Amino acid sequence: MTIATATTDILEQLVNRAANLYTLPAVALDVLDLTNQERVDAAALTDCIERDPALTAKILRVVNSSLFGLPRQIGDLNHALAMLGAKPLRLLVLGMSLPANLFEDVSVETLNDYWEHAIIKAIACREIAEAWWSESGDEPFTAGLLQDIGQLVLIQQLGDTYINFLDGVADSTSDLRVLEVKTLGFDHASLSAKLLDNWGLPHPMINAIGVEADIHQIQRLSNDSKTLAQILHLAELTARLLTRPDATIQLQHLLDTSREYRRQLTQEDVQDLVTKLSEKVAPFAEALAISINFQEDYQQVLQKAYARLADAAEQAAGELIQENSAQLQRYQQEFSSVFQDVRDEGLDWQAPAEDPLVNSPNEVGVPTVKSDTGASVNTSFGIMGDEPPSYIPLAGPLTKAISSCNQVRCPLSLAIVEYDNYENILAKLGAEATSSLTGRMGEIIHRLVDGEAVCFPTGERQFAILLEDCDRRDAVEWLRHLLGDLRNWLQGKSGLLQTTVTVSTGLASLAVPSKNFPCEELIESAERCLNAAQLQGGDALKSIDL
Repeated sequence: MTIATATTDILEQLVNRAANLYTLPAVALDVLDLTNQERVDAAALTDCIERDPALTAKILRVVNSSLFGLPRQIGDLNHALAMLGAKPLRLLVLGMSLPANLFEDVSVETLNDYWEHAIIKAIACREIAEAWWSESGDEPFTAGLLQDIGQLVLIQQLGDTYINFLDGVADSTSDLRVLEVKTLGFDHASLSAKLLDNWGLPHPMINAIGVEADIHQIQRLSNDSKTLAQILHLAELTARLLTRPDATIQLQHLLDTSREYRRQLTQEDVQDLVTKLSEKVAPFAEALAISINFQEDYQQVLQKAYARLADAAEQAAGELIQENSAQLQRYQQEFSSVFQDVRDEGLDWQAPAEDPLVNSPNEVGVPTVKSDTGASVNTSFGIMGDEPPSYIPLAGPLTKAISSCNQVRCPLSLAIVEYDNYENILAKLGAEATSSLTGRMGEIIHRLVDGEAVCFPTGERQFAILLEDCDRRDAVEWLRHLLGDLRNWLQGKSGLLQTTVTVSTGLASLAVPSKNFPCEELIESAERCLNAAQLQGGDALKSIDL
């Protein structure tokens, strides 16, 4: 099974289970049905909602809150429907009818963080749509409120390791969705989109919610989804600005991204948005009967962010990265390990009472995971010795890594490890044994990397290693240790294989990738270094700083 197939399978399992466990209440489903009719029956819609007194009261509280700014109080649903219209009312019902069991067994602190972020984003979506696009904010508001429900599903299904991972990201300068894709193969927003699709929400909204939070990907969407996706992206950056310690970095992202989508925001534009959020977030949370422990005044957060932006933003960000990256890396490794077990075993997997399924070290002291059948398994490289590894195109992961390192202003290094004299090895061992050796070597590299980098096979003779937040000097030192261990393993195999197998490595590093740095340039530079190492006689490492 390939990595892509395993990822798709576990995503579908999560969606199917979520669809069964977390179903919309009957009233919400009936509202969807009624408002999907060509002509909406206002009386039937009102009667339907009034079947749920708690929902009715919640809707009236929200309609009368500062969010809508109506000139006078509304006392009943008929009046609300007349004032708002069927579509806004429908969207309100959907946004407020999340299944109760989505929130079961979730700690107060985790829910506090979730709701503060979701409510800021939802209201920011509404304000951005109306102020910067001159469009209705009703649909963006609901999309912002619903985009992160995939986080709740993952919390329910994966437990504390995912919560720790969320906390680690929140205290860092990292992008949650980027790290989720690296770890899971998908992010929580794509899970949200699939669940919302099962609930029957409009496809343009689903596409906008699930698209990767990347300017170029969003710009490729069709017109009926693109604007909403842009608004969601800007609202997400606004929520990060007001809730994360790296506010200065998020402010810069917000300014840069707005310029790509619509126009360059002025300080007054951002100030107006934050002022509205300061006025509306707490009353809306109160109307929903949601208790949020707000940590800091939003106006103060914005003032500090602008002050740092004009002063020493990069230095402050560097200190924050250094302080939090080690802990986040531990959380990511733990989360990755648990998710790999889930991906192997399916959602029926249960966390082991003791250590993860690691057996005794093999001949080079590298632990191997055992499947139920006893075959050696590595979740990134397949079943070693039984089928060839699945090769992964380098451009996709490298593009994501470039974007991630650009956002947090950190270095990136790419290493390409390749057999020397591959044709001789193939002729000596044959295709099947060579493929088995490649898979086994991939497993060894993966274990030696031990979560400190991302590694994967890119062809029948080579592997790529991505080292984020690692400059050339540190990457060279790190690779020398890894290649020394790998060399010892290969030398131990020489007698069994009756041939000497060596590898060479090309390394290319960027101090800080520019915003749209072409991944091909980094690949070509690493390959030139690789060729130089092989021309030198092989079993060597060559590097370059771009």
